[in-house]
Amino acid sequence: MPETSEQTPAARIETGRKQFPLVWILPLTAALIGGWLVFQDLMEHGSDIRIRFDNAQGLEAKKTRIKYKNIDVGMVKEIQFSDDLSHVVVTAEMKRVVSSRLSNASRFWVVRPRIDGLSVSGINTLLSGPYITVDPGADGRPQREFVGLEEPPKVLSDAKGSTYHLKAKELGALSLASPVYYRDIRVGEVVRYRLSEDHSHVGIDIFVNAPHDRYVKPQSRFWHVGGVGMDLTANGISVDIQSLATLLAGGIAFDSHTRVDNGEQAAPDSSFVLYGSRQESLKRPITITIPYLVYFDDTVRGLSVNAPVEFRGIRVGTVQDIRLEKDADRGDVRIPVLLGMEPERLIIDGMQNGAEESPEKVHELVKKLVSKGLRARLQTGNLLTGQLFVELDFHTELPPGQLSESKGYPVLPTTPSALSSIMRNINSLLVKLERLPIDEIGRHIEQAARGADTLINDPALGAALGQLQQVTEQSNQLLTTLNRQTGPLLGDMTKLTANAKILIEKSTTVMESVHNLTSHDGIVGRELLTTLEELSGAARAIRVMAEYLERHPEALLQGKNR
Repeated sequence: MPETSEQTPAARIETGRKQFPLVWILPLTAALIGGWLVFQDLMEHGSDIRIRFDNAQGLEAKKTRIKYKNIDVGMVKEIQFSDDLSHVVVTAEMKRVVSSRLSNASRFWVVRPRIDGLSVSGINTLLSGPYITVDPGADGRPQREFVGLEEPPKVLSDAKGSTYHLKAKELGALSLASPVYYRDIRVGEVVRYRLSEDHSHVGIDIFVNAPHDRYVKPQSRFWHVGGVGMDLTANGISVDIQSLATLLAGGIAFDSHTRVDNGEQAAPDSSFVLYGSRQESLKRPITITIPYLVYFDDTVRGLSVNAPVEFRGIRVGTVQDIRLEKDADRGDVRIPVLLGMEPERLIIDGMQNGAEESPEKVHELVKKLVSKGLRARLQTGNLLTGQLFVELDFHTELPPGQLSESKGYPVLPTTPSALSSIMRNINSLLVKLERLPIDEIGRHIEQAARGADTLINDPALGAALGQLQQVTEQSNQLLTTLNRQTGPLLGDMTKLTANAKILIEKSTTVMESVHNLTSHDGIVGRELLTTLEELSGAARAIRVMAEYLERHPEALLQGKNR
């Protein structure tokens, strides 16, 4: 049988493409999202920080948030006591965006409801609870441990403006956040105040917002505002009342007293003096005072430190000190009053403010004025309050004086006050009255009164008065009669006087004619001249008699008085 070779074909198995199971899509997606979230969380997560506070009021671990510009930037992880239990330490986890900016200039504080004067803050935390706020601050040295502030800062690091320092005698009604005004517009606030190290003044820091800080000039003046200001002038009483908010919280105002565009802006952190009022800020600042001593014999009740020293109504100095001392040489007690003379208030040739030679010039000027009668005395400045001041004026009725020296100070001579002089005169009068024999004078007056009473009630006095009345009536009758007779007599005298004047005129004419006809050398001329001279003398006598009778017509009856 023939062999046939038949090859059996091999089976070929065809395999298809492998497909990814759809069941793995969801887990892988979740893993990718989770990984991205973990990566993002790792990228956002910053380092942990530690903040120290005095107490943990309102703070809770894993609940209290840390915010910057009202955005969450961290979370409190843990709160625990310090080793000495004096404060609490808050451990917080910060986001990388903020933690990379934290430095020694960063500040943390707790935001909670606060009432500071008229300022109220943190009201929103009544519902949401307190939270911690961070101010990253300017660039500085990286830091991870901080001391939290108990009070929120008034000026944040990104605030635009300038800080200035003021020096005041007292704080007054100012407090944190008290407003700062420029021409009645609020431009800043008080951010800090403290007592100076030497206790000589109060330091006040203010922050003036931009762009208003450019109005602060080197010559600017700052003063307190608030309350009611009253000024009495020759035009009447002017009253200055601020707004209600200023009355309650006080405030500070400033002005440059120049045009806005004049001068450069004051450098930040510059220092200024804070005056008590606008009127005080307008006064010229006093930088030089020259001490003088005065000793008053009068009482100094009503005289106080800072009382004015005036010359004819113009202030030239200030009372600086009042003491009581025992004079060992004289063995009595004296009251030295230290005066600070202010040469910048005076006008002296060649002297300028702050000139080194001004004290010597003032001393020479005062020395000359004292030699011309300058004296110091106490005067009443207010009759209602009894406040006194020191008056300097000339008293030329006093002998010339001179400056003396005591305890290294020049001593001005004094004179009693006007009121003291009056009281001394009254006391002297009272002493003289006490020395008068009042009882003896009274007895004499009583005796005189009795004698007068006896004389008045004496009947003889009545009779004498009656006789006196009769004499008076008779005198009146006599004068009436003389008056009637004097009229015709005066008429005759007038005619006689006129005739005498005519006779004199004719005699003068005759003498002139005879003088023209006769010569001075002949005997007849001489005789005529003699005769004429006698006639002239007779005429003069008649003229004198006529003038006398014209003035005294009564001489015809009574004769000429010798």
